[in-house]
Amino acid sequence: MYSVKNLIKVMSYFATAVIFITAVSLFAMQDDDGRAYAADAVASISVTPVQSVLDISDRRTVYRYDDSTGKYRQISYYDVYDYDKIKLTVDYGGYSRSYTGSEITALTATLGAPLVISDGQSESVWGNGRHIVTYTLGTKSAKAVFTVAATRIKSLSVTPMYTINAICNVKGDYRVVADESGNISQRFEYDLAGYDYNVKIIYTDGTTVSCTAADLMQITGYEPKFSQGDKALSVGANTGYCTVGGVTAEFSFNVIENPVKSVSLYMTGGADSLTAGNDGYYAKKSDGSTYFRFIYNETKIRAKVVYTNGSTADYPIGELCAKLHGRLEISDMQNARPWAAGTVTLPAKINGISTSLVLKIGGILPVDKLSCAQRTSNTVTLSWGVNNFATGYIIERYSDGKWIQIANIASNTTVSCKTGSLSAGTAYRFRIKAYNSSSVSSYTYTSVETLPADVGNFRCTARTTSSITLSWNRNTTATGYKLEQYKGRKWVQAAVINSNSATSYKVTGLTAATAYSFRIRAYKTSGNATAHSGYTNLSTLTSPTNVSNVVCAARSYNSITLSWNRNTTATGYKLEQYKGGKWVQVAQINSNSATSYKVTGLTAATAYNFRIRAYKTSGNATAHSGYTNLSTLTSPTNVSNVVCVARSYNSITFSWNRNTTATGYKLEQYKGGKWVQIAAVSGNKNVRCTVSKLSRNTAYRFRIRAYKVINGKTSNGGYTYINVITTK
Repeated sequence: MYSVKNLIKVMSYFATAVIFITAVSLFAMQDDDGRAYAADAVASISVTPVQSVLDISDRRTVYRYDDSTGKYRQISYYDVYDYDKIKLTVDYGGYSRSYTGSEITALTATLGAPLVISDGQSESVWGNGRHIVTYTLGTKSAKAVFTVAATRIKSLSVTPMYTINAICNVKGDYRVVADESGNISQRFEYDLAGYDYNVKIIYTDGTTVSCTAADLMQITGYEPKFSQGDKALSVGANTGYCTVGGVTAEFSFNVIENPVKSVSLYMTGGADSLTAGNDGYYAKKSDGSTYFRFIYNETKIRAKVVYTNGSTADYPIGELCAKLHGRLEISDMQNARPWAAGTVTLPAKINGISTSLVLKIGGILPVDKLSCAQRTSNTVTLSWGVNNFATGYIIERYSDGKWIQIANIASNTTVSCKTGSLSAGTAYRFRIKAYNSSSVSSYTYTSVETLPADVGNFRCTARTTSSITLSWNRNTTATGYKLEQYKGRKWVQAAVINSNSATSYKVTGLTAATAYSFRIRAYKTSGNATAHSGYTNLSTLTSPTNVSNVVCAARSYNSITLSWNRNTTATGYKLEQYKGGKWVQVAQINSNSATSYKVTGLTAATAYNFRIRAYKTSGNATAHSGYTNLSTLTSPTNVSNVVCVARSYNSITFSWNRNTTATGYKLEQYKGGKWVQIAAVSGNKNVRCTVSKLSRNTAYRFRIRAYKVINGKTSNGGYTYINVITTK
């Protein structure tokens, strides 16, 4: 079904001014204050009616053709689609601005999003009372309230000031209308509103007002609306209608045959060659193409008219419509294609009679569609549209306060140029002109900002079993950085760092001894545009868990055997010893199942400090756990030259050589099936010990070992054994 909204658009288009030229509206992607916006930049909107109270005089009427009846069906509505009736306020997130009328049209073109209006009228016109209208811009909506009040007019009469003679074109030049399916047809219509009428209004309270139609709006507040109803006009007497405040009155007018046979248009003085200036200017379409925009100047165009009775006349274009009692339509075709140098034919029509205006454009059009095709941190590649009237192009860059030529391309089919040696994250201005053997075009300009430089020295500076701290060099060409992590078979944004001075980020919630892939890129924001550098990648690991239960499993006077629990998160272990005032690696165990290591070449009865950590290798990356430390001792040397120096029937005295590596000595006796310590001799200088309360003539077994105490830790040497018999 052909919507009321679309039908309104069709009918309003064909009810415009008597003379018009089709034009392209070109809206810059910037607001008047220099701010640039996109539809997704709109935070919220609000709508305030300029006229919140409506009455029947504000009602609009269109006609829809009904195939079943062969007649036009009247459709009425209240035109809340009129941008002059509302004030639209847009909040861009901290900045707001209000728009009305044509400003709203320009705004929607700038944002690339229409203002969608839902009025709920459908096929039924609003009744008296309160009505809510929803306005939607992009994803943001707002509501406005309109109230319809009852008309104050009881009756109306309209009288033309003089006889109205409408001219019918014999070829059937009719006003365009739309049927229910959206198909376009024609019927002859006449603009009755252009004539003077006397109007008399009787209000519901009995008050009477008489005035001309021209003064009606000022005197009463009501705007008269003239029409021919739903009827096609025919030659002869016809009925017209005037509606004021919802009340309609009839009046009579005549339709006569069109006396015009043909019309031809021409430029005065043969001045059909157009140049920039008074004749027109170079402009850009929304797609970036450049074209010549013709400036309509009625003083330069005339019309030769041939009437059906054979007479002729020559009128200035400004008088043509009044003389012919009709409407002139000139289409410049610039919506369909841009004008280039050469001859241009403008189709025209008056009262259904087709004609044309031939114009010539000299010189070379500026280069169109100039844009950045590709950019890096130090290069920019420009591209543009082919200029068929050129033989080549000159490209320049603005540097150090002047324009410098960077390329002269002697071919009009080569439409790109790469320039290098640029600075990262820097805005550059370029311009291009086309040339041939006889002329040069004006310049076409563009500005391009190079991408920020790639992030440098991306690395892991700290790690734990559940976190990785990433660092990088500061990028002064950037606004900030975007960090991504690869997980779930895709790259996922992990952080946006909104400052170029922040050069580290800690990623948490990770698994121990696990490989992770990260990438980072710098971004630069200028206005609403954001540019990104290339990615810098890094693969790294979380730390394995610490080595646990590190103990001294065995020792001798010159060795210590260390042992620990197996670490299943690790690849292996690294063992270090503190010596010479620093930590020195003494072993790398390349298997996590190897859980002990013997350190040799040590000094007897000496304290040693060791530390061990697990490591995990994945690819070229290696991660380490924290250290687990152990302090322990080597054993003192064995006691030597243990001898019995005296004995009796109930005692035995032993002596031995002094052990300078020892703190003291421990003497044990074998009795009761086990070894029992019977003496502890403090001080390594005391090298004698007497064992008493023994039995007569009895064999005894003894053993002795040295011990060393350092920092509360005790280490024992090996045993030296002796067998002795008491006397009788």
